[in-house]
Amino acid sequence: MKKRLHVAVFAVIIIFVTVGLAQAQMVDYNRRARRQRGDILHLRNRTADDLTNANRKYWAELKNTKPRVSTKAEQLYDLNQDGYLQPNEMVRFLNDVTSSVEKNGKFNVSSEVLKGFDANKDGVITLNEAQAIKNSLD
Repeated sequence: MKKRLHVAVFAVIIIFVTVGLAQAQMVDYNRRARRQRGDILHLRNRTADDLTNANRKYWAELKNTKPRVSTKAEQLYDLNQDGYLQPNEMVRFLNDVTSSVEKNGKFNVSSEVLKGFDANKDGVITLNEAQAIKNSLD
């Protein structure tokens, strides 16, 4: 009797663990449905002019906060080696990012500085977002 009880408890635990693991790997179908309805896609359809206004506000905040260098790429632009990106260092960094986007069509977001310019939060700077970055730096 005890063996059967132990086997039953063990089976229930295995079922719960399996269900938990399966649930953790599931696709977020609600997000997929929203994307198909256009709740997320509207961000991709924004023009560079629409994005520029938001980027100008972010750029103004960024200049005042002097963000810490967080990636090796940013270290290359930290000319005075103080661990912070000064406004002129950020301009060089962002200009190179936009040039890379123009050549390659996209640029993977790898730093905190770029996350603020990634309007649709997909982890990639696209051509529209790059154009908005250029416009906000002017």
